[in-house]
Amino acid sequence: MAIQTEVSFITLYKNQPTFAAIDIELRQHGFIPHRFRQVKPWSIAPTMRNNDPRLPFHQLLEGDIVYIRDLIHPAAMTSEQIAKLALMAHIMLNSPDLAARCILILQARGRLSPGTLDRYYGLVR
Repeated sequence: MAIQTEVSFITLYKNQPTFAAIDIELRQHGFIPHRFRQVKPWSIAPTMRNNDPRLPFHQLLEGDIVYIRDLIHPAAMTSEQIAKLALMAHIMLNSPDLAARCILILQARGRLSPGTLDRYYGLVR
């Protein structure tokens, strides 16, 4: 239901897949980008901040990104899968908007009682 992976915007190693290649592959398997967990910037050589190469400016180097199953088509997912995604969104991804979307789908399917989303919003505010 979710994948977290490291992606590179600048290739550093021989045969290293780029962010674009990983994005295309995951989209072909029904995943869409949800959020970046971390982005690592770097400075473009020879520029250095305070003479320290570990203090970057703005060039994107790499990052950790989370992909999720595409919720535009929830009919392709079981209620159990959507419930698991809701738990991951809340507990691991700090993503209440994703958890709320999953709750709405589960309410529409009759798997959660009406008002569950309002109760959830009360927890995360």
